[in-house]
Amino acid sequence: MTKSTFADEAEIHKALLAAIKEQDLTVLIDDAADIELLSEPRPDTQFPQFSIDHLSRLKAIRAGGSVLQSLHFLELLTSDKNISIGKSEFMRPDILCINPEQQSVVLFELKKSEQTGRQALTELLAYEQEIKNVLPLLSDYDFHFILVSSEWSTLMDHAVAGAITWSHRNILCLEAVKADDGLRLRTRLPEGWTLTGSVYFPPEAMPCFTLCLYRKDAYTRAPEVDTEPEPPEEDRDTETNDAFDRRLESALTIIAREGDRLGHHGFALLWRDHHSLSPTDYNLTVCGISPFAFYKSIRGRPEVAGDNVALVKALDSFIRDYDPQGHSDALATTATAANALLEEISDPRLEGYTDWSTERVQLPRRAEPLLCEFWGVLGDYARAYVTNPAIRAHRRSALVGGLSDWRDPRVGLPLIQSFSRPEIFPDGVVRCSDAFRFGMMWGLDRSFRALFRTTSAPRYATRFAWNNIDLMAALDEVRLLAIAAENVEMPDEPLRYNADMLVDDAEGSQHMVDWFAHQFLGGSPPHILFFQAGLAGAMIFDERKQGFAGAAIPDEWMARIEPHIRMAAGFVLTQCQSREKSGGFAKEQKAYFRSLRKALGLPPKFDSGHLKALNGRVLLDAWELCLDTADRTIELIYHRHSPVAMSKLDWTWLRKGIASMRERSVPYPGVSLLADGKIGTGPLAPMGIDLGFLIPPGEDEVYFADHSAGLLQIRVVTWEELEAGTAFATVPTGAAAAHPDDEQ
Repeated sequence: MTKSTFADEAEIHKALLAAIKEQDLTVLIDDAADIELLSEPRPDTQFPQFSIDHLSRLKAIRAGGSVLQSLHFLELLTSDKNISIGKSEFMRPDILCINPEQQSVVLFELKKSEQTGRQALTELLAYEQEIKNVLPLLSDYDFHFILVSSEWSTLMDHAVAGAITWSHRNILCLEAVKADDGLRLRTRLPEGWTLTGSVYFPPEAMPCFTLCLYRKDAYTRAPEVDTEPEPPEEDRDTETNDAFDRRLESALTIIAREGDRLGHHGFALLWRDHHSLSPTDYNLTVCGISPFAFYKSIRGRPEVAGDNVALVKALDSFIRDYDPQGHSDALATTATAANALLEEISDPRLEGYTDWSTERVQLPRRAEPLLCEFWGVLGDYARAYVTNPAIRAHRRSALVGGLSDWRDPRVGLPLIQSFSRPEIFPDGVVRCSDAFRFGMMWGLDRSFRALFRTTSAPRYATRFAWNNIDLMAALDEVRLLAIAAENVEMPDEPLRYNADMLVDDAEGSQHMVDWFAHQFLGGSPPHILFFQAGLAGAMIFDERKQGFAGAAIPDEWMARIEPHIRMAAGFVLTQCQSREKSGGFAKEQKAYFRSLRKALGLPPKFDSGHLKALNGRVLLDAWELCLDTADRTIELIYHRHSPVAMSKLDWTWLRKGIASMRERSVPYPGVSLLADGKIGTGPLAPMGIDLGFLIPPGEDEVYFADHSAGLLQIRVVTWEELEAGTAFATVPTGAAAAHPDDEQ
């Protein structure tokens, strides 16, 4: 099929008009099936993922798919005719149609050769306004734009991508091509986003306000005449009833809707204050997203242009001078949107300019989480998560048996945590630090139960509640990984866990501990050592995690934990010493070993006597470094997975990620099949190991790292082999295209 240029836009217009009248428009689009396939709802084997880098493309796919569905049975309204109802105004859209089945308006704009991309999009939006003058309150979703052009510029791509991603317009971009058989059209996904490599939110990326709901002062205010009827008994907030004033729930909804209206992105948590001296009964923690935090996190990487770019230079200067933390006017306006309602029951004041990473550590000591709410792109993700078929089919426990949604803290708080780098079982593998952190969660659960039964102190109830949320998410991850592993035997008797802290479930707890150590951890000595250290020292490690590292530790606590951390650290040190002697150490591994040895005051040539003489408190101070060293030197738990069917993937997006990394000279960029079934892109060199022995991939080839079998395999494969699935030794359930990045 030979191609040539069109004589003018009138030729394209004529061909489009004929196709619409003959109901043959979709026949002209060569690759409509590709967009429709990608825009279909995800199968029930594919878990959702939140990706900033993929956000723009995903919205463009969904917008294009929605518009394509409206192109059947079009009724022509006007063609190059004035549609303005104003006497002195003149507006002539190229083609205006309506879909009687969907009752949606479909507007075509052909970019003229003399037009700029900005003019073409401006005309579309102007026509939209005029049509809405005639059809008031027509939903944005029921207004479909089609932009047709034989040439596409950077300005057009960015303008359309912005309208789709941030203004939620349904726009389909079509590239017009003249072929032997006349007009042919190809879909185009506007490339308006530059890959940032931001897989997870930076720690400071979620700035927070605390909306403190101070009790009304009855001694300084004139008494008010209450003309409202007494609330039903079940709605009163009393010592014998945990229900709270319904206006608090309404306030949270108002805040979320205001965030959506402002185009803001964030979340809020309503919590009951159990601090004994607090002048508040309830508070709201309202969080947004700091664009400056993302900028700072990628500034030193090639994704952001260098110092010669005017915008980069100006932003560097602004951040250096003002150090913005993201507590913007939009965040403050969102947080105070419900003050008129809250003032009926409290004296609301905006305080506590912090971030979520700080609040997440401080809140468990005083806050009983009650309700969560999300808005913006975080709200989109939260709603998509709880309605996702894969989540509802395979992770119902994450939704509290499928009965709760994002507003339940047991669902909402793990969702918030998913925006940050996972602390446990990242990518579905099991490291020594994972065994330790799971042991710590389980140990805290046991400790808070015992303390609350003894004292009934509210602070232990709140800390139990927060730990319980983390523990339930970790248990769900353990369950999924165990089910997928052929070499893990599920217990004869079901593993039972009771979330009621007053219930004595010691027998079930021991059953869980035994199964986790001998089956899930495969009886691995080092992993069991770290697991037991977490169990025994949970309270100590939790205090240190919350910033109390300098607090005095009772001798009886140290006596309980010291044997465990001594054995675990000793195992890591002797393994490192042996590998250093044999020459099997990578540069990074050697650096961690030396740092740990120096932190413990050990000589280069130490022996078992030196290890026995180590001071327990010195071992405790070096524990985080010991964990990092163990993760880099102790082999991962081997879980053998069964091959199953693969879900659809956006291979164009994965190729884009590889191409982007090659342009930035990222070493060994490739595709990874992770142990938890995700497929993504990133640098493949593990722990600083040189992969120079691998044959460099050709233009149609790529490095492929298969982690799914428990043992890492890296080889060069063709893109054709990947797309056909023949490159996968093990193809996981829910293979989901992760975002291109260089952090995985």
